[in-house]
Amino acid sequence: MLTLDPMQKLVNQARLSDGLEEVNIQVVNEIGVDFNLIIEHEHTHCLLQFLSGLGPRMSKRLISKTKSLGKKLHTRGEMLKSNLLQSGVYMSLVPFIKIRIP
Repeated sequence: MLTLDPMQKLVNQARLSDGLEEVNIQVVNEIGVDFNLIIEHEHTHCLLQFLSGLGPRMSKRLISKTKSLGKKLHTRGEMLKSNLLQSGVYMSLVPFIKIRIP
């Protein structure tokens, strides 16, 4: 775990981990993510798991399905049309996804 403070070891590690995860969820959902950029760069894949409606397993599935398409998305609606997501997950996820076309 990343050391943020010298006194960090005195805090209950489970509570610290839960708190850091909660902050990650809040920040990622507040800022949003550029989906094509995340798919393109492997070191950013971990950000998807913090989006509302996704978790670690579903985000890995979404990444592998998107890579198997072999193309970049041009609209958020393509996520639903290409069967990358189910409609319920899509509705909770779509406000936090940005699709930029270079």
